[in-house]
Amino acid sequence: MASETATAPLRGNAAPEAASIRQAPASTELAVTGLSKRYDGEPQNVLRDISFRIGTGERVALLGANGSGKSTLLRCCMRLMEPSSGDVRLFGNDVRQLGRSALRGLRSRTGVVFQRHNLVGRLSVLTNVIHGALGRSRHPGTWFQATAAQPWRDEAVRCLQEVGMADYTGQRADRLSGGQSQRVAIARTLMQHPQLVFADEPAASLDPAAGEEVMALFSRLIAGHGMTLVFSSHDLDHARRYADRVIALRAGEVVIDRPTAAVDFSQLAGLYQREAV
Repeated sequence: MASETATAPLRGNAAPEAASIRQAPASTELAVTGLSKRYDGEPQNVLRDISFRIGTGERVALLGANGSGKSTLLRCCMRLMEPSSGDVRLFGNDVRQLGRSALRGLRSRTGVVFQRHNLVGRLSVLTNVIHGALGRSRHPGTWFQATAAQPWRDEAVRCLQEVGMADYTGQRADRLSGGQSQRVAIARTLMQHPQLVFADEPAASLDPAAGEEVMALFSRLIAGHGMTLVFSSHDLDHARRYADRVIALRAGEVVIDRPTAAVDFSQLAGLYQREAV
């Protein structure tokens, strides 16, 4: 499938100092240029020459079949995985040039919601949400609800109210349903106060009804808090309803990058056809 829209490469981007973090222009949150990734021992790249920009407040759906590179791309953008080549600038900072401390500070401005909700099962719902504040405060008191300062506890309760889980503050996280767990994970993200949220198939582990409820809630909260969202998904309807823009991958390459209103979703089935062997 040929690429339908080419994203212009960045020009004149000087590398920032590795030890410091600077502010990006308000119009751009994430800029990726020429990004490629190859795993050791593999003959081919998982990602090939990926380029795009994400503007402030955009909701972007990342589509593609299993193995197309969606999760790898998200992890490279946060440098949870090291790219093989290319440039990733998050809030104007070259993530490949930052040291550990600066990178940790940069990541504190991004939220991550995974398919597996990554709650600490033996801890309470409230404690799990308070953990969202760890990027803002390294005080050990924020590890547990019993030791957290009252303002942290109050804020965590408000975040749980936003996701409809305020009645579950004292319940162990491992006793929640899948939909409830994802709501708590979203509340934890709200507690973080991120500018940009990456969500890796946030509804994939849920049944269709719960997945629809979570995506509707998630999209509404992201818009209400003025955050930018990049979410990967297999669900074309979720992309149609909850994204302003669609970026589609096939075999590690961008084949579509268009506003959602300009996408013919009836033609996207080809993304999920297996390559001939």
